[in-house]
Amino acid sequence: MKAARKHTKFQTCERHRWLKRETPWRRAEYFVEGGPAGQAGCRNGICRLWPGTDIFEPAICYAEMALEWTVAPRA
Repeated sequence: MKAARKHTKFQTCERHRWLKRETPWRRAEYFVEGGPAGQAGCRNGICRLWPGTDIFEPAICYAEMALEWTVAPRA
């Protein structure tokens, strides 16, 4: 079996690139709790998250995590 990812990896779109200034813990909160409040959906791609054992439970640290808020643009 493949080993769990050790470090959480984030990718942000152009609109949400400001999240890079946040700590990994805070970024993880934004990513898994529904995205930045009051902002439009992703632009020029989607934000993506690959959980790692530095922040997340090892059982989910094998693949990319689906982020509901990146799918449909918000008005």
